Amino acid sequence: MFKLSIIFLFIIYFIHCTIVLNAITTNNNNSSSNDNNNISYYYVDLNSSNNNNTNCGLTIKDACKTLPLAYQSFISNSNGSDITNQELVLYVNPGVYNAIDNAFGNNNLNIGIINISNNNNNNSNNVIFNGFNYDLPLFSYFITKNYSQSIVLNNIQFINSSYLITSTEPIQVDINNCTISNVSSSNAGLFYLNSSPYYLGAAITITNSKIENIELTVGSSFFSFTNYTVSLDNVLISNITGSYTMYNCNCTISNSILTDITSDKSPISSFGSDLYIDSTSFIANDANNGGAISFELLGSKSSNTLKISNSNFTNNYASSYGGSIFLSNTQKSVEFKNCIFSNNSGLSQGGAISAFNLNDLCINSCKFDNNISPTGGAIYFNQVSSNIINTQISNNNATKDGGALFVLASNITMNSVEFNDNSALEYGDNVDCITSSIDIIYSTLSGNFSGFYCPFGGCKISGLDFESGKCPGQNDTSSSATSSSSNESERNSNRKKLIIVVVCSIVGGIIVLGIIALIISFYRKNQINKIDESKYLLNS
Repeated sequence: MFKLSIIFLFIIYFIHCTIVLNAITTNNNNSSSNDNNNISYYYVDLNSSNNNNTNCGLTIKDACKTLPLAYQSFISNSNGSDITNQELVLYVNPGVYNAIDNAFGNNNLNIGIINISNNNNNNSNNVIFNGFNYDLPLFSYFITKNYSQSIVLNNIQFINSSYLITSTEPIQVDINNCTISNVSSSNAGLFYLNSSPYYLGAAITITNSKIENIELTVGSSFFSFTNYTVSLDNVLISNITGSYTMYNCNCTISNSILTDITSDKSPISSFGSDLYIDSTSFIANDANNGGAISFELLGSKSSNTLKISNSNFTNNYASSYGGSIFLSNTQKSVEFKNCIFSNNSGLSQGGAISAFNLNDLCINSCKFDNNISPTGGAIYFNQVSSNIINTQISNNNATKDGGALFVLASNITMNSVEFNDNSALEYGDNVDCITSSIDIIYSTLSGNFSGFYCPFGGCKISGLDFESGKCPGQNDTSSSATSSSSNESERNSNRKKLIIVVVCSIVGGIIVLGIIALIISFYRKNQINKIDESKYLLNS
């Protein structure tokens, strides 16, 4: 009887375990089924014979011929169900897909996520989208939705195509391993995304992609983003006419290269945005203000952050201010760390950096080498508070003043800064200082003032052997200071000699004129006397 009881209990326990296991399996299957129900897969093949069949695309063999036809087939098979929380994946077979047949344009897509991916993930060059433009955009969203919408593009090559995605509502865009190239004479950029006001879900991410050989009309932007979160990682942007323009955005750029970009603004024109750049190279770019980056105020907003680290700026050119960087009117943190600025040139001010009206600029562990500008060979400061730390400034040249730095109405602290072989054609081989304060904690200049020039007084410099904090060029420069700076004192001496020559010439001229006047007066008086004498003799 006892054995039967044990066996009976064992049977009950076995049945219980079986029921529990079946319940768990059923729940997992249901969960998997629900997940899969939110994703639909359709196939697109240029060579398909399905031109109008709205029930195509469920298999590779029965692929749809165009992208819009695949979307219509998906809608047809949805039987009127809610698709706003679903994802449609369109697997595209190799071929050239022209815009005339494949542009979604202004169609009101209600799908939550539309994902267009190369069916052969190992080759992004065999699926080509061609000829999209202002009249035939790939996607265009202008109707505000109460749900989020996303676009995903994977392993696609775009040629001769602009205006790929445009939206005035907040959307999410994810572009991976794509190439966009060979666009010419277009006034429409590649992406125009404007979310007003700022919306946390509005974002675009571009990774492992190339954007090259884009020629837009003057004033156009290849990227134009407003109120978006932007991320670029491992992106090559090369041989572009136009600019990447952002307004009130939060942008991160990493592991990327921007080269040979020509812009009437700046390759990256940031207005009222936060910008974070790491491990990125800017090479041979050409612009108006900021050969690589322009970072400016937007309206009354002034609390923007710029942080650039581990990046290189080489051979950039600005026709006005800042061979590589133009900074203006931001009151939040601006930082350059472990950056190299070499062979940059600014036609007006600041061979590498030109900064106006900043109250927190930090330059940490950077190198400035062989930059050139008329004023401020490496850096131009105007109404700036800045800390320069552990930085090398060498071989920079100013064709006028301030071979390394030109400092105007600013407060600068230099800690462990090394100056070597900088030169100015006129004044201040290292620093030209006007109405500013410079605190030198430690540098190769400590103990002397070689290469400093302060033409109008008003500069307070601590950390060097200036008598009473003065430097060459001020009215009461000390004799010891004059003997320590051969270049500056020689220039001052030449100016004094010129003044003496001019003064002596003027005085000498006055004396000569006076003598001539006396001679003329004496001569006239003598003539009058002779006339009077003649009259007297006649009367007699």
